[in-house]
Amino acid sequence: MQNHNKLQVWEIGFLFDDIRRNREDGATTLAIKSLRKIYDFISSQNPDKEHILKLIGEMKKLRPSMVIISSYAEKIKIFLESNKDLQNLKDFIASLIDEIEQKRKKLVDIGLQIIKPYSLIGVVSFSSILNEIIISSEAKKFFALSEDNHAKRFKKNIIFVDEQQLKNSVEIGIMGADAVISKEKEIFILNGFPSKKFCDALKDKKVFVFAEKEKFVSYDVEVEDGFEKFRATDNIFFISI
Repeated sequence: MQNHNKLQVWEIGFLFDDIRRNREDGATTLAIKSLRKIYDFISSQNPDKEHILKLIGEMKKLRPSMVIISSYAEKIKIFLESNKDLQNLKDFIASLIDEIEQKRKKLVDIGLQIIKPYSLIGVVSFSSILNEIIISSEAKKFFALSEDNHAKRFKKNIIFVDEQQLKNSVEIGIMGADAVISKEKEIFILNGFPSKKFCDALKDKKVFVFAEKEKFVSYDVEVEDGFEKFRATDNIFFISI
């Protein structure tokens, strides 16, 4: 008997609609949510390989600027090539979710050590890694540019200033990245607006960029609305796991 609750191939793309529209969470969080979608889909639908590959394809193109999502979709695709057992696939996806969460925790711990000697710190856009660093830093003050609407999502009061005040106030800058692109002997950062202006203002100070290695690519990345791509300068240091 046909299972009428089972999704058809053409319906699968709709499973990611909430993530596609999500403008609140950072790339790392959305990668975890995407993996959980696939895990739940496998658990509830008992899909065949065609359905799983369709879902992986949708995940890969879900948020073009957030390359960590497509990177983890590719890991599932590679695993599926040599292992078709659904329970093994679920276990693998669960291990990927744990991997991302552990990487985020390690990057937060490193970030807390980096900012330990400083009291006045610049931040830009929104990142779940930065959010954890900020809420774990009781005595420090964090500054962002006044036009940075993304920074308003941090769960701690941020002091909003203009470009000159940012330059004069902070000792260092910290930020996340949605993609780090190596191309033709140059490195470009793709991140939420106004990251370029933030880095330009702090060109004479150290700026630390926290990003999982799955965000590092060597190909062009589509720049979604609200994001921008710019060249990394010598004062920018990448912290990656």
